[in-house]
Amino acid sequence: MKHGCRVLKSTLRIVGLRTVLLRDNAGDWFDTLSDTQRSNWGDVRAAFMEQFQDSDLLRWKKASEMWNRHQAEDECIDAYITSMQKMAKAVNVQGDQLRHAIQRGLQPQLLAHVVQSQATTVEDLIKAVRVAEAAAKETTRVVAELAAPRRFVEGARGQPQTPP
Repeated sequence: MKHGCRVLKSTLRIVGLRTVLLRDNAGDWFDTLSDTQRSNWGDVRAAFMEQFQDSDLLRWKKASEMWNRHQAEDECIDAYITSMQKMAKAVNVQGDQLRHAIQRGLQPQLLAHVVQSQATTVEDLIKAVRVAEAAAKETTRVVAELAAPRRFVEGARGQPQTPP
């Protein structure tokens, strides 16, 4: 009887975790498991890994997407880097490879600054590219300001003056 109670408690614990941890497809998949499979955490884990672990083909596809990812024109650097880090984690890419992948997809005006900074780590690259992004935004603002038409008001001697 004690063994039956332990199995029941174990099953209830696993089922309870299901409602908290398993969502969408994973939750639907869990519902298809037999009571026998649900009663043993090892069986649940093995079945889960078999169902949801990435295949070699999928890992290759994700790695390819990461190496071909480029920062969008209107994408801020933090969003781009976060996206790249997430993709890299999925294919176990880190260190120099991650730094090179991020650098490869940077916008050209940011890449020049990063290359000049000679960043040797991902953290150095992030610092350098944030500075480059801020400088690029400021440059864009100043250029737009200089390109805007100016109105002149006539001064006391008839000389054009800019309004205050």
